[in-house]
Amino acid sequence: MTIKCKFSPLGKPDVDYYSPGAILYEKAAGIGNTIQDQLPIYHGVFELMCCSGGGGRWCGWGCNYGSAGSFFKGVVYFDYDQTLTIQVGGASDIATYNGYPTHIANCIFCPGGLSANTNCLGDSAAPTLYDGMQVLSTEICAGGVCNGGSLFPGLTYGAHMNPGYLKLTYLRLEP
Repeated sequence: MTIKCKFSPLGKPDVDYYSPGAILYEKAAGIGNTIQDQLPIYHGVFELMCCSGGGGRWCGWGCNYGSAGSFFKGVVYFDYDQTLTIQVGGASDIATYNGYPTHIANCIFCPGGLSANTNCLGDSAAPTLYDGMQVLSTEICAGGVCNGGSLFPGLTYGAHMNPGYLKLTYLRLEP
């Protein structure tokens, strides 16, 4: 039988900097704007929910709706203490505008939903993941569809004409 342990060079083990389940960041943007923040974090394992703003609508002979934004939900690991540069993208309510992207610099980029213009131009692209974080597991990683709803159950974030959203919840210290 082996006992798993971690030794520190100074004899002091790492301890949780946050309570498990603590929400470190949770924001949604509005219509036609973005939120930009800096978030200092300690290393650890987090649940990340991230989606961009949905695309606008076009009303001429009836209304056409743009696509939903792109969505990511999963467990990620930041292996060193750092300051995250975050942008949460808003939605567009105007036909010619796409939704605004949501991203964490060097970690993830969720492109905004596409505008309707005179019809829905297509589905939004899936999120792009970068090497600033390690993805341990993925529940959702997809682009939004034309006239689509949110891929986050029970929420409207990221649906056509709805704002983007980012939530970071601390889970534990080590993967």
